[in-house]
Amino acid sequence: GATLRAAEYALVYETVEPHRLRLRWLLGRALRGGQGFADQSLLQENCLRKTGHFFYRAFLCLAAMFFTLASLPFGRHHAVFWLMKVFANIGQASVFLPFRYKEYKKERSHV
Repeated sequence: GATLRAAEYALVYETVEPHRLRLRWLLGRALRGGQGFADQSLLQENCLRKTGHFFYRAFLCLAAMFFTLASLPFGRHHAVFWLMKVFANIGQASVFLPFRYKEYKKERSHV
């Protein structure tokens, strides 16, 4: 029964945990996002369509690798942006594999 409203000029603050700013977490998130998107968008598709999707994503992955290297002279943040695209496309291309990246695993408590 909740109502959702938009406020154009509302200020929103969010605390980002330091580990979520690490390259490993960002790339894992991109990989999982790609897998989730491909799983949902290709759910009803046939094998031929999935194969086409694989090759398309493999091509985009190679292009993103090129842009990752080409953007390095302009700053690490640009290279990380493109590297995240590489991992998102790897995730989308992995629709044929049973492996799924688990982003939110239970962490061991250090007692």
